[in-house]
Amino acid sequence: NFASQEKVYNDFGSSVLKGAFTGYNACVLAYGQTGAGKTYTMMGTQEEPGVIPRLCEALFDEIARMQSPDVSYRTSVSFLEIYNEHIGDLLSTSSSKKVEHTLKVREHPV
Repeated sequence: NFASQEKVYNDFGSSVLKGAFTGYNACVLAYGQTGAGKTYTMMGTQEEPGVIPRLCEALFDEIARMQSPDVSYRTSVSFLEIYNEHIGDLLSTSSSKKVEHTLKVREHPV
């Protein structure tokens, strides 16, 4: 079965945005095997934007709509890749384009 980018956003992304505007921190995580469609789902294409571009557009549209001298908004974004127990910053501007750090894998005792 195939779900359109719009359906994925409507079923999942819009609730993340609602939570953020009610005061919760928001996190979007794509997990799965190589080639499963994580990047396509998150980023999409020019013609079919994925969850992240749709969330960003909706976020800033809502901020503009709710603009008030009594309210301020702060947004921050991290875009990370975890692969083979290494974490990479995909927004890094360093010459290596990706700063890798060893990630300590921990298991919850439950």
